[in-house]
Amino acid sequence: MAIAVLVTFLAAQTATAARQAPCDPSPQVLAAAPQAGLPSTRDGFCATLAARTSGFSQGQAAQPPAGTDPRLAAFLRDHRDEVGSISFDRTFVFIGIVALLGLVPAWFLRRPDPQTREAVTMFEGQPPAAR
Repeated sequence: MAIAVLVTFLAAQTATAARQAPCDPSPQVLAAAPQAGLPSTRDGFCATLAARTSGFSQGQAAQPPAGTDPRLAAFLRDHRDEVGSISFDRTFVFIGIVALLGLVPAWFLRRPDPQTREAVTMFEGQPPAAR
């Protein structure tokens, strides 16, 4: 169940990270964008790229077609990697917070004193009728 929660959290972070990842394409990248079916304006390019990358199977969505300008392909790959990095970073922070929420109370729990442990051990060692 914990894995399902983490995968769900990671998928949710991917969409958010796709919108928040830096997107500053060069003029050469914008000029080559129509080859990959992307708008040639900066705002349109970044919005379309964020929408394509926000899916959980982002590896397929952000791949340029064969024969695309290498600068465009490199920009798309770098952007996809940045989105993945942001998503995983946020997921690991979430894991750390959950772990701390579980560990902090454990640090304040008291261990039973030895006399209480002896009494429990003696009680458990007796036959059921003697209890």
